[in-house]
Amino acid sequence: MILTYVFISFLLTLLLAIDIARPNIRKRYVYIGVISILFVFLFYFRDFNTDFEAYVEFFTNLESYNQSGVGEAKNKYSFEAGFIIYSYIGTLITDSGKLFYTLTAILISSVYWYIFAKDEDRYLQYLMVYFSTFFIFNELIQIRQGTATCLIVLACYLYSRSSKSAFLFFTPALFHSSTILSILILPLKFINRRWFFIVFLLFSIVYGYTIGVDFIFQVEFIKSYIPEKLMSYYLSVYSLDITIDTARNIKYLVLCYLIFHFWDDFSKNQFYSLIAKVYVFGIALSFALSSFYILSIRIGQLFMVFEVILIPFLISLIFSNPKVRAVATYLVSTGLLYKSTISML
Repeated sequence: MILTYVFISFLLTLLLAIDIARPNIRKRYVYIGVISILFVFLFYFRDFNTDFEAYVEFFTNLESYNQSGVGEAKNKYSFEAGFIIYSYIGTLITDSGKLFYTLTAILISSVYWYIFAKDEDRYLQYLMVYFSTFFIFNELIQIRQGTATCLIVLACYLYSRSSKSAFLFFTPALFHSSTILSILILPLKFINRRWFFIVFLLFSIVYGYTIGVDFIFQVEFIKSYIPEKLMSYYLSVYSLDITIDTARNIKYLVLCYLIFHFWDDFSKNQFYSLIAKVYVFGIALSFALSSFYILSIRIGQLFMVFEVILIPFLISLIFSNPKVRAVATYLVSTGLLYKSTISML
C-alpha cells in the first residue's frame, strides 16, 4: 500500500508540473480520472490491520444480528448506532465488508474532491497535500473517524454558505461519538476578531503546560462522572505529555502565525474564514489538553483536517508566481509525505 500511495503522490507532482506548463481545464479532468482509478486500487488492495479487520469482521457478522437488532451489535462492538445502521444498509448492497467500506472510503474522498474542485486554480495543489498527510488514513483505516470527519468538513462548507445547515454538525456523532465536539464550531462563524483567537491560543498553551487537565482526573467527585472509556485512555500508556518543541506542534504554531498574518485575506471568503478559525480553535484545544495525549491527538484529527485546504491557500497568498507556488507545494507535500509514510512503517 505504501508504494502505491507514494506513487500517486509523485504522479500528482508530475501532473501539477504539466498543468502549470500547459494549463488545460479539460486535460485536468483526465488527470483526475487517472488519479481516481489509482485511488480505488489503493483503497481496495490496502493492507489489513487491526482496525480495518475489526470493521470487516463486524460487517460479516451483521447477518447474525438481524434478529437481535442494533442493541446487541452495539454492545459487542461499541460502535455508534448510526454506523451500525449504515452498515446494515450496506448488507443490502453487498455481502463483502471490504468492498462496502472501500466504496465508503471513495465516497468520503469524493466529498473532499468536490470541495477542492470549487477552486480550480489550486485543485491539484489541494490533492497533493491531501495525499501527503495522515488524514487520508482515516478513510483507509479508521472508517468511523473518516466518515465523521468528512461530515464535519461538508457541514463547514455548507454552513459557511447558509446558517440553515447548522443541524449538520450533529450528524458526525452518529459515526464517532468524539465528534460531538463539532457543535463548538457553530459560534465561530460569528466571531471575527483576530485578537480573540490569538488570546485564546496563548491562554490554551499556557494552561496546557502549567495546570493541564490532570487535576480533573484526580478529584473523586469529578471522576465519578467521567466515562469509563475516557478514564481508561487517561490511565493508559498513551497519556504522555506532548512537548511544545516537537515538529508537530511547531508546524501548528507556524500555520497559526500565517493565518493571523493573512487574516484579512481569509475574511474575504466565508468558507476559508470559517475553516481558518476552526483550525486555530482546534490547535488551541489540542494544546490545552496536551497532558492527555490521546485526547489531544483526537482533537487534532477532528479539527485540523482543514490544513489540507489551508496549506495550499496560504502558499498562494505568500507566492504570487504559479511556478513558485508549485515548487513550494511540492516541497511541503514531500515533507508531509515523508512523515506520513514513516509513521506507517
